[in-house]
Amino acid sequence: MDKANEDNLRDVFGRARHATHKEDHSGIGSFNKECRTILITDIQMPADSVTPVRDMVRLIYEFFALWGEIEDIHFNSHKCLAFIKYTHRYFAEFAREAMND
Repeated sequence: MDKANEDNLRDVFGRARHATHKEDHSGIGSFNKECRTILITDIQMPADSVTPVRDMVRLIYEFFALWGEIEDIHFNSHKCLAFIKYTHRYFAEFAREAMND
């Protein structure tokens, strides 16, 4: 087994990844697909902002850029959720664990 495939079998913390994702996406992840995106739900919009969407995207970026390089943020203000795509799955795995609580 080469190093690239071996690295794909474990997450950034060394935990074993599985062939499929859990249905609720709460597990470590799948070694069959590189997942660089995390989902943030139940976002509370600022009530006192003139540009609430822009301010929220900036705030999301500031909080989540601490964990790695962000490639894209898709924010849905109607559903109060955001998809944050990192440049590498290790960043997404680390951010998910760091911000989970």
